[in-house]
Amino acid sequence: MTFQAKITRYTICAAMALSMFGSIPSTVNAAPVTIEFGGVLGFVSNGLGNLFNAGIGTGTNFTGQFSYDTSTASTSGSSTFGAYPTIEFNIAFAGGATITSTGNPVITVENNVGGIDRFIANIRPSQPTYNGILPYDSVQISLHLSDTTESVFSNNSLPDTLVLSDFNSVFLSYEGLMVGSSVRDSFIVGLTSLNEVAVPVPAALPLFFSGLLGLGIVARYRKKQISA
Repeated sequence: MTFQAKITRYTICAAMALSMFGSIPSTVNAAPVTIEFGGVLGFVSNGLGNLFNAGIGTGTNFTGQFSYDTSTASTSGSSTFGAYPTIEFNIAFAGGATITSTGNPVITVENNVGGIDRFIANIRPSQPTYNGILPYDSVQISLHLSDTTESVFSNNSLPDTLVLSDFNSVFLSYEGLMVGSSVRDSFIVGLTSLNEVAVPVPAALPLFFSGLLGLGIVARYRKKQISA
């Protein structure tokens, strides 16, 4: 292959890579933080029977996740704590039953309030989407993370990540209510896992860097040709 042909080939590859790289959305650098969690249910109060009828009880495994955007401004108007909307909050139980909420979940971040750092993700009394579970008139689901050493947060902003070992109290609470009923479905359970979901590398990035490498090889080859 002639020198000119090599230049043409590498130039085309680099142009294609640069074109694809330019098409990557700018939101890649501001991707939402997604946190996964899981555990095993202990005691479950099945006063209404909705969880029982869905096959959910003591020993049932569950997983869940919620997402938030760290660039979102607090809506609390308070210097004591930050309040932020979540993108999504969902829980899945072994057996297939799920609860999903979008738009209504709220996160609060407290830095050194009463000597404790707290992170609380809530599905407030609203109507999420139920799958395999009979709906309640209202449901309150909260993920509580607390640190009594006050070393996790330095302010009330949303954190870039959450690590289970940073907190000395971690639990999920659930309460399903029906109007006119004095009983409820509920449980409080500790978590066995809490991890950030890794954001995948955009497919165009390897091509982009391959193009740059190709241009570097061409430049070096050309320099050798000139000096020969």
